[in-house]
Amino acid sequence: MIRVNTLFKYVCYHPLEHQLLTTGTDRKIGYWETLDASTVRELDGSMTGGVNALDVSADGLYFVCGGDDKMVKVMLIVLAHLTSHTSGFYLLTEILTC
Repeated sequence: MIRVNTLFKYVCYHPLEHQLLTTGTDRKIGYWETLDASTVRELDGSMTGGVNALDVSADGLYFVCGGDDKMVKVMLIVLAHLTSHTSGFYLLTEILTC
């Protein structure tokens, strides 16, 4: 059982099903092991409010999230960190082009 101080809004399985990613009202993106529900890592998904949406790419390399800060962030799952800060929003390590 996962116990945290948030209202979960979205949960996604990694395609290999060894981890899941969660978002909620606490502005965090959590990585959890599916085996024992232990926390792998946690990072800030939004600076001003909850994270409302999350999805993992089919190859499991990227995830995208969006929230109350009205920003869409695309990040590498392996690195899972934001690399620079400019004008009140984060620039990302990798950007997917459509």
